[in-house]
Amino acid sequence: MPDLFAHFASAYLPSRYPRLRQYDAVLVFGAVLPDLLARIPIIIFVRWLELPVVYFFRALHTPIGVILTCYLLSFLFERSIRFKSFLALTAGSFLHLVLDFMQQQFFEGVYIPFIPFSIKTVQWGWFHYNASLLVFPLLLVLVLFFWFRDKRS
Repeated sequence: MPDLFAHFASAYLPSRYPRLRQYDAVLVFGAVLPDLLARIPIIIFVRWLELPVVYFFRALHTPIGVILTCYLLSFLFERSIRFKSFLALTAGSFLHLVLDFMQQQFFEGVYIPFIPFSIKTVQWGWFHYNASLLVFPLLLVLVLFFWFRDKRS
């Protein structure tokens, strides 16, 4: 299911809750971060340039890779909000990973969440990997509704 817009919407919609508004941008960035870290570099370096670096970037799409990246990115924030920014980045990234685990791949799972402890793949198979095409119009309407509502107030 999750394409980049579905990941964006999965964090944007809950961030409309007033207690989360202060860190909404960080939460949404965290929700798209694993694909920015892994998918885009794999397309560029592996598919286009044919460099053998796929496993390096796939490791960034795991819980350990995400936690380390969020930790490093949290140092870009002021000391007073650093920990909460780290939590928002990590929460968004873990939301991303959970959505990815829920999708059904072609034959077997492709996500390896237990690296470096195990290379067992995980796939819950709750929905088809192209299900986001069906959900996209609904998500778009919801995102636009809340965006325009917030813009007016």
